[in-house]
Amino acid sequence: IYLLAGEAYYFKEDYQKAAEHFQGYAERIKKNPQKDILYKLAYAQYVSNIDFSRHFKSDIDFNIAFGGEFRFENFRIKPGEASQTIHKDKWAWNSVLADIEPQVSTMWAITDFTSENGATTVVPGSDTWPNDRRPEPHEITQAEMTRGSVMIFTGSVLHGGGANVSSDDRVGLLIDYTLGWLRQEENQYLCCPPELAQAFDPALRRLLGYAMATYTLGYYSPPLAPGAGIEAVSPEYAVNPDVVTGSFGGEELRQAMTEDILGK
Repeated sequence: IYLLAGEAYYFKEDYQKAAEHFQGYAERIKKNPQKDILYKLAYAQYVSNIDFSRHFKSDIDFNIAFGGEFRFENFRIKPGEASQTIHKDKWAWNSVLADIEPQVSTMWAITDFTSENGATTVVPGSDTWPNDRRPEPHEITQAEMTRGSVMIFTGSVLHGGGANVSSDDRVGLLIDYTLGWLRQEENQYLCCPPELAQAFDPALRRLLGYAMATYTLGYYSPPLAPGAGIEAVSPEYAVNPDVVTGSFGGEELRQAMTEDILGK
């Protein structure tokens, strides 16, 4: 709370109160280290007044197609920083996903995004380009938008952070929704282990990966004595064992897998 309030006062240009709260955070962090994902989520809510919890619930249908795994990235481009190399996020998995769209990304503007402060550069139409094609200057545009706005793009779109030639920071929050059967870019099980994730809304836990992608994809074996419990369960068991009553992903996912394989 000290850190979040400090950030809020900072953006309101009340630097004295901001300094007081940052000092309070520095004193408390020694006893209770803050978890990165909680900070990022709350930071966006406090500073930009975006109700991300409502956003997650309205978009929980991503679980069906995307398996519910995502990552947070908090981007701050400071004055004088050069532009980022234009790239495709799907290159995180090298070239093996050439014919697959692995993710949908959302870039939330915590501050205004302008051409001067480093608004994200984007190449419209590049989602269909081969990996070796590079954009011409006239094909590159910038996602200028006001604070609180969001840009939605896929992992196949060429983009990058712009150069900041202004005197102000440009701050954005990137949230990626990724296919549940892929290796996570940011390992959410380590960022948010069960003892932390159990306090989250179930919808948010599913997006972090505490759920099955398909009937047999994503299960784990709890470290129990032989015969002491279920041997193959959903990751949800690690945070809420009372809701897991069967093996793997349950009957509903088993039926969905069967119908998909048989083409029904």
